[in-house]
Amino acid sequence: MQLRKIILLITILLTAYATAQNRLSYETAKELLENNCSDCYGESKEGLEKGIAAMELLLSENANIPLEGQALLAESYDFMAIRHHRNDSQEREAFTDKKNEVYASLGNQVLELIESGATVDAENRALYKKILLGYASTVEANAIPVVLENVLRVIPGDNETTFMYGLSLVDLGREDEGVTKMEEAFSQAQHMHAFNQGMKLIDFYSENSRHDDAERILSLLENKNLDQDVSSLRSQLQSFRQESKALLQKEAKKSAPVVIENTEEPGNLVEPEPASASLPELEQSSTRNVEQALPNTSSWVFLIFLVAAIALAGLLVKRHLGRNSG
Repeated sequence: MQLRKIILLITILLTAYATAQNRLSYETAKELLENNCSDCYGESKEGLEKGIAAMELLLSENANIPLEGQALLAESYDFMAIRHHRNDSQEREAFTDKKNEVYASLGNQVLELIESGATVDAENRALYKKILLGYASTVEANAIPVVLENVLRVIPGDNETTFMYGLSLVDLGREDEGVTKMEEAFSQAQHMHAFNQGMKLIDFYSENSRHDDAERILSLLENKNLDQDVSSLRSQLQSFRQESKALLQKEAKKSAPVVIENTEEPGNLVEPEPASASLPELEQSSTRNVEQALPNTSSWVFLIFLVAAIALAGLLVKRHLGRNSG
């Protein structure tokens, strides 16, 4: 009996020691990743590699890594791929695949929590948003709005997510719904968010030849008194409007009906016969063209016939008079 108590006590102590060691290792790995993030001063590739290796070791040992730590690992994979490897390198592709794998796992966990109706405290809302936005980058385009709708369930009215939700609808061809959401977010946005969202709206409207809407958004940007200078955008929009107008005029000229000038009656324009005209119509058109080219033919024929008839009559009268005199 006494031996069992001793064994139980040793087991508890060893478990507590292992937990403490894992916790210490987790804090060390987390600190390495945080100190070598994309916005960190003095960050290094070596420090990032050590942090990634430490966090991966804990995961391989089935340590209880919080969602925050796993999300930090996914961000570190992304930063390692973009910052420290070339676009076409196998290393970059490998780190991108790792990032997507972690976000896919985390995203499904968070969606399950939301669907279960679990209460999300204020501390975890930002974390869930970060995870779901990362997860949205790994799914098909038609699934992105659903993911973003769940972010808005956690943080209703979130400005960044609302604008992204509108963009995702536009990408699926649901432009009216999407632009409404984008403008809704832009109307509430401030500082850099307002500038970025305004620029995206201006680009969308300009590309779709909705120049009045583009200039309206520009005016709203100017009224927001942002730190960014938007004065040069107005001349760019004006230039874009002129180029668009010139392109439309060029296309209109290409599609305009072709006309030919009637040489017999200067100043009149005659439209050519349609290409789809039937054979009798084409024959009638040819006859009309010939008649127009030779308008006095029948009069000359009649005159010639009349002269010949008079000459023949004169000849007959002469013969008859000759016979009578004889």
